[in-house]
Amino acid sequence: MPNLQLKQQSHFVKRYRIFLWLLMVCFLLFGCSRSLKRNDDYRHQQGLGYFKAIDIKPVLQQQNYQQEFSHLIILKDSSLSMFHKYKGYTKQDYFEIINERIMKTIPTDMELSQTVILFGGINHKSFSEILIDAAILIRELSDKSTILVLSDWSQINNFSQDSVDELNHVFGNDLCINMVGIGNVHQNNTLTDWTNCGQQVSADSISTPIRMADFVRKMLFSEPSDSDSDGIYDYMDKCPETKKNTVINWSGCPTDSAKSHPYYQVLENLN
Repeated sequence: MPNLQLKQQSHFVKRYRIFLWLLMVCFLLFGCSRSLKRNDDYRHQQGLGYFKAIDIKPVLQQQNYQQEFSHLIILKDSSLSMFHKYKGYTKQDYFEIINERIMKTIPTDMELSQTVILFGGINHKSFSEILIDAAILIRELSDKSTILVLSDWSQINNFSQDSVDELNHVFGNDLCINMVGIGNVHQNNTLTDWTNCGQQVSADSISTPIRMADFVRKMLFSEPSDSDSDGIYDYMDKCPETKKNTVINWSGCPTDSAKSHPYYQVLENLN
């Protein structure tokens, strides 16, 4: 009888330990998922949460990103829609916070001048008109410039799209327009298409540190350098100075080297 009781107690202890272990695993998984939603998944945020800017400088140095622009032209929507409420803020205040987060993410030692232009409000030009003015300013400035638009999605219409098309015809990909929109997502009309230089995102989507860091990097810096034009960035290229018509792998080395797959052929210089 005592042996039976000891076996029952031992069996109970084992089951209890397994239960505690499963409970701990569930707690950790639940905690990680909630952390991810809070810190990076903007779709689960009710408003603008805590923000600590990511230092992008180490990645820029490690992967040899080059600063492409030294002047930022910021076009700010000042229309009446900016005084409408959005997630507990006015749209104007929401954009001020987003703009502040952009500035915090830009490396502090980066040489970057700025010009801020308002549009859409009383005594201000329309969005389509101010786009033309910004392009004229780019021509006059000695520094290479890019445009950042902070605007309600409703400002994108046939007139602003026609202005962008006209500018693209004149400047081509030398003119980069980065659009950050706010408001009704169903009014998210396309200002630029995928062939144009620049980005088009919602303010919500870049409100988190990780996504903001990615946005700033793409807005101000060129892609990592590829000196031998073999399609492999220099920081990943284990075999620099690849000759034309050489079949290489994803490490940038000829296929008869240690790593021989997958591969493709460098037919001509990409520059």
